[in-house]
This record gives sequence, C-alpha cells and structure tokens, in this order.
Amino acid sequence: MLPKVLLFVSNEGEIGLLQDTLTPHVELTQICDPGKMARELASSNFDVMFCSRELGAGNWRDVLEKVRKIDSNLPVIVVSEGGDEAEWEEVLAAGAFDLLSSSGTRRSCFQ
Repeated sequence: MLPKVLLFVSNEGEIGLLQDTLTPHVELTQICDPGKMARELASSNFDVMFCSRELGAGNWRDVLEKVRKIDSNLPVIVVSEGGDEAEWEEVLAAGAFDLLSSSGTRRSCFQ
C-alpha cells in the first residue's frame, strides 16, 4: 500500500518536479482550491501534506492553520523555491513538519 499524499499548490503547473518525483512512490492527490482541500482532509486519511509556500490566493500559514483544525497530527511539509535556514526556522516555528526546497533536482529528492 502506497502512502497517501496531499499536494496543495496555487496552480496546476507550479510544482511539476515534486509531482513527477512523488507519483511513482505515493498515492498523490493534487489540489489548488482551499475549500476542496478542507473537504479532502475531512474525508480521507492522508499520511502527509505538501503545501506550496508561494500561494496565489492565500498564505501557507493560513493553510497550515486550517489543516491543524481538521487533523492536528498530519505532517505538513512546506515547499519553497528558496529553502534557506531562516525560512526553515520560520516554517518550523509556525508548526509545519519541515521545509523542502523545490529548486533541487529529481535525484536529490531521494538521496
């Protein structure tokens, strides 16, 4: 059985590398709408959620807060193009599980 992963991004093409990398290894659900995200979280048992740091219609902190209200134990990993130490500390302080830099290559995601 593959892990169930929810990928929340602001648009379909935003995190193509991460989607391409994860798809062979997980059961991936990709969502761009906050309302649909809340419904999916309430109706499914996900093992982890990836959330884009750069959201067009909202803020990753707002998404994290909504997730915590629905499933306080779900690990949320924020995905960012940057991913420096200060950004990592900010994400952890906000209650996310980790920060993943999307600027790496496909190979580096699994090393």
